[in-house]
Amino acid sequence: MKTSKLILLITSLFITGPIWYYLLYKILIGVHATELMMFLYWVYVPVGILMTIISKTTEDKKDK
Repeated sequence: MKTSKLILLITSLFITGPIWYYLLYKILIGVHATELMMFLYWVYVPVGILMTIISKTTEDKKDK
C-alpha cells in the first residue's frame, strides 16, 4: 500500500470518520431520536468503519 493511500485511510478512520459520527450522534440526541433510530445509528457506525477499510484497501489493489 502506498504511503499516500495509507495516510488517507488513517485520516478517514481516525479524524474525519469520528467527527462525522459524533456530529450525527449529536443531531440524533438533539431531535430526541427514537430507539429505532438510535439502534440504526449503532449499526451504521461499525458497518461504516468496516466499509471504509474495505473500500480503501481494495482501491489500492485495483490501482495495481
